[in-house]
Amino acid sequence: MSPSGGELYVGLYTDYWENDAALCRLNNMSHTRTERNDRQQLNTGPNGIDTHFDELAGVAQVRLHQCDLYGSECADCCLARDPYCAWDGLTCSRYYPAGVYTKRRFRRQDVRHGNAVQLCNGLQIDGEQWHRAEERLVYGVENNSTLLECVPRSLQARVLWFFQNGDEKLEIQGDERLIVTSHGLLFLRVRSSDAGVYVCQTVEHGYVHTLLRISLHVLGGQRV
Repeated sequence: MSPSGGELYVGLYTDYWENDAALCRLNNMSHTRTERNDRQQLNTGPNGIDTHFDELAGVAQVRLHQCDLYGSECADCCLARDPYCAWDGLTCSRYYPAGVYTKRRFRRQDVRHGNAVQLCNGLQIDGEQWHRAEERLVYGVENNSTLLECVPRSLQARVLWFFQNGDEKLEIQGDERLIVTSHGLLFLRVRSSDAGVYVCQTVEHGYVHTLLRISLHVLGGQRV
């Protein structure tokens, strides 16, 4: 096998002593056997690991760079802190080291800090227009549990929830009936008075990102 740059090959095999193991190869590096406490680098050749690769029942090929998963915004690309991806001015695309493809646009990435405010132009530090956020409609049944799901793209971001009352927003702290979880806002027993618009925001390095505006409609138990 001759993998190209940025690709990882993984294979499972059983050797001549009937020991199960896995082989992985990154780019043009030597094959590595992943048995526990065995760091031997296995050479390729007519009698080497290539023979085992030919006999594999299945081989998985995984791209190291999947930059399209981070969306089309500079902030999301930088906050992902993916060392294989960077913002090139238009899209989140594969990162190339300095000196490679020098004609490409200036690339922005900060794996250690992921400071989108410094890396991306035109970001608002104190807030963001709520109407640009994705809108979602959720129905709940009175006196039943209801989850308003909102998961940040960055694991380091702090999630804030607000209840929108006209032009005013009230931050939600949570109580014995309402819990702020890592997956969203959980109503243990939703009430008809809980109906309204809820806003999910993330804050990281001073960058405020409004992810969702969720309209919650509460149905009476007798209507279900």
